[in-house]
Amino acid sequence: PARALNNLRELAQDPDVVAVMCTRYSPVVVETLPEIHRLKLPLLDPWAAADGITDNGYIPNYVFRLSLRDAWALAAMMRYAKQKGAHKVASSRPTPNGAQQPQSRETRRHPGNPPGNRQRPVV
Repeated sequence: PARALNNLRELAQDPDVVAVMCTRYSPVVVETLPEIHRLKLPLLDPWAAADGITDNGYIPNYVFRLSLRDAWALAAMMRYAKQKGAHKVASSRPTPNGAQQPQSRETRRHPGNPPGNRQRPVV
């Protein structure tokens, strides 16, 4: 993150720079969001997919996604697994900062299952 922040500050000083493109590493991109908005420098995101990159709460929002977001990709993969006949599928979903976190926990029930059933259904 430190290098990314230094690069942003350096690029923002160049009057010919109108926007920057980010890395594929969602945690790094999330760390740079306050600086992107402080600098009012548009960020074009072609690869990093954490939902929190664009759903960041900044108004105005200087981040523009050019690719798929994690929530959409996960749903598409689950539909594909179901079409291929999978009956039990495990998944992990990134947290807002891009870190992977398992979604099937002993203490948490998927909303599509009846009480007492902890298995995630295939969407």
